[in-house]
Amino acid sequence: MVPHLRVNHSRPIEQRIRSPEPNLRSRSAPGSTSIEEIRATAGRRKRELLRRYTRPGARILDVGCGAGGYLLAARELGFEAMGVEPSDAHATIGRGLGLDIRSGYYRPGDFAEGGFDLVLTSHVVEHIYDPRPFLESLAGLVRPGGWLVAITPDSDCLPARLSGKHWVMLKPIDHVSMLTERALRRMGLERYGNVAFRRTSQDGEFFITLAAAARDAAQGIHTDASGGQAAVAGDGAVGAGRVKHALARWARSVDRVADRVNRGACLIMELQRT
Repeated sequence: MVPHLRVNHSRPIEQRIRSPEPNLRSRSAPGSTSIEEIRATAGRRKRELLRRYTRPGARILDVGCGAGGYLLAARELGFEAMGVEPSDAHATIGRGLGLDIRSGYYRPGDFAEGGFDLVLTSHVVEHIYDPRPFLESLAGLVRPGGWLVAITPDSDCLPARLSGKHWVMLKPIDHVSMLTERALRRMGLERYGNVAFRRTSQDGEFFITLAAAARDAAQGIHTDASGGQAAVAGDGAVGAGRVKHALARWARSVDRVADRVNRGACLIMELQRT
């Protein structure tokens, strides 16, 4: 086992993929809410990330692309992009947008070595019991001068430290490998190129993570596999919605500060092939 790797020995990811989130398949038809949500995810942050590592005309592979948020952003920027996604339901949503998504698990040998300017894998390595050979295989797909970018929850981030056993990233049943920068450095990926690390957060992530941990610690609630977000019902729903909206605005400000001081909750490994 890689040092500084937190492992959750739980139900294998293959079982989770075969039993996807309830109602996901019914939401994958063209014109569904899910497709509109995916369009919304191809926002500023994804475009900024793609511009950071690529130029117009670049070839991009997104491994574990979900419903294709990064692929849609890449298409809007004029890149040639394709993805691999093990969930048929998610892949169907993306293909409904005309995105090039292959259904199935990524396997070494599926793509030509050195065939891509950017290989991206976002929130995937935490689902893999042995991430080292997976990342080594992806590095081999990148042309000299190109980039492998892996994004994963940072097991050493401040929300994780403050939340302890209630850190929300430890609770979903398919998160089996929670990594730190030190664990990734010990994998020896420098033999493929220059490796660097930075951190970022999704909008509201810093505050929401701590709030969820505090709730769980106080009430003994465990986050379920579909995200664990508590529903607000009854007469207090409108007022609760206003509070949630105000907290979300404040949380986005916290996340922007965290990004600027490189203390976000997500770890980004950047490997430039030599």
